[in-house]
This record gives sequence, structure tokens and C-alpha cells, in this order.
Amino acid sequence: MTIYKSLWSEALKIFICAILFWLIVPLVILIITVMTVRRDIFEIRDDRIIHTFGLFSKNEQIILFKNVLDCRVSVPFWGRICKYGDISLSIIGGKRVAIPYAKDPEEVQALLRKYIEKARTTDMAQVLAN
Repeated sequence: MTIYKSLWSEALKIFICAILFWLIVPLVILIITVMTVRRDIFEIRDDRIIHTFGLFSKNEQIILFKNVLDCRVSVPFWGRICKYGDISLSIIGGKRVAIPYAKDPEEVQALLRKYIEKARTTDMAQVLAN
């Protein structure tokens, strides 16, 4: 006669492992997401936007204001309540750059439009001067 150990004797260990698996995996995903979001930076300067991103490596994208065609804001329902939204830039060549979840998107859009107009008038003045 063979006697097998009941699975119920190990049920507590199985239950704890199952709970910890379902707690630890989302916790790791949450930590990676928070670190990624904290490293996704858009810096607005007088003549360009510098987008720095990457978790383990550092990547940089530079967008000149003279190449920007349009600046749009999209604010969802919860964005109106929490004051965030997405800013979308159309760039020469059909490319689009999105600034997701920006705080106070209307103010950022106004600032971007001011810099875009300044870059266009400066560029036009240089063309006319030559």
C-alpha cells in the first residue's frame, strides 16, 4: 500500500505562494512603470523641445520649434478634474510627437504656441534679410 501526502497539508504554502505571486508581479510592474514615467522628461527651451527618456539607457530627441506645424491639446473627462491632458505636435514630414499626461495642458499649449510663433517670425526675418 502506498500512502501519498494530501495536497491539503500543503494548501497553506500553495495559497501563500499564489497570493505573493499575484502581489509581487504587479508590484514589480508598478515600480518599473513609476521609474519609466519619472525618466520621461520634456524640457521646453526658447527654440526647441528636448525629450529625454529611457529607463536603463538615456535617449534624447530634439524638436525645433521652426519645424512644428501644429500644436493640439486633448483633455479627457478625468483630465479636466485632475488638470492633465495630452499635447500633440505635428512636425514637418508628417511626424507627430505626443506629450502625454501633461499638467495644465492649456498653459503649456499657450507657451508652445508663443515659442512656435517666435521661431517662425525669427526664421522669416532671417529669410527676408538675406
